[in-house]
Amino acid sequence: SMSVDIGIGWVDSGRIHFQDRYGVNISTTSIDNTTFDWFPLNGKEKRGWTAIQIKRKLDTCDPMDIPIRSGTQIIVYAYARNDPENNQINFYDSKIGTRALPLRPPDEEKFNGLDYIDYNMTN
Repeated sequence: SMSVDIGIGWVDSGRIHFQDRYGVNISTTSIDNTTFDWFPLNGKEKRGWTAIQIKRKLDTCDPMDIPIRSGTQIIVYAYARNDPENNQINFYDSKIGTRALPLRPPDEEKFNGLDYIDYNMTN
């Protein structure tokens, strides 16, 4: 069964690359070919740092995606010095960690008019 829902992104020559992935664990993942549910909005690479702004529905209704719920979520993050070669992700060359991220929805009045919620995480 699927236990990890992953969005992986990088910027190469000013172009954003992003993959929707799933897997049993962080080191064994496959590209989700059912639907593409992560939407890169903006991305840049400067002096060795990469920043990508994305959006995703809280519940995509995709069986390969884990719904994002209110409350504390365990977020796994990974980063590497180099962009993937041939779109192949190598987690063994990556720095990997976890963070407990408390997610709170906006109050009901604000929530009714929203299509999505912005959650920002700085590592």
